[in-house]
Amino acid sequence: MSVSDLDHVIIHIDDWDAAHQFYAGVLGMERVDNPEGAGNPLGAWAYRLGRQQINVHGPWPGQMDPCCPPPLNEVGRADLAFRTRLTPTECIELLEDHGIALAAGPLQRFGAQGWGTSVYCHDPSGNGIELISYAAKSVTDPAIGDTTR
Repeated sequence: MSVSDLDHVIIHIDDWDAAHQFYAGVLGMERVDNPEGAGNPLGAWAYRLGRQQINVHGPWPGQMDPCCPPPLNEVGRADLAFRTRLTPTECIELLEDHGIALAAGPLQRFGAQGWGTSVYCHDPSGNGIELISYAAKSVTDPAIGDTTR
């Protein structure tokens, strides 16, 4: 077997409006209707960035059977890392501007493109969010000093 790419991941949330504000408003992802949730009176959405997608399982009044068994259906158990072109300082400023608490960072982390610098927060449902930035050359960032990202 050979896989070619990451297609989508799934997160569980407890507030659609807060998720929209965070993923579309703060992180700038494209919000798309999810036809699999057409019967949800509150609606159902996914978020796209590039060729990847985050499918979202959220509140669904009257839904008796969970979409998947515990612990896979528990709110706030995901841990997602997103690549950004922003510097760590700019990421921190973006989070602060939206009233989102910094959970950790900036920290050096090893990601899909090698070593990068990450800052961490949580989405409104408690899912862990890592924002990792890479740079082609060494730069000085006041939040972490001189580093290669």
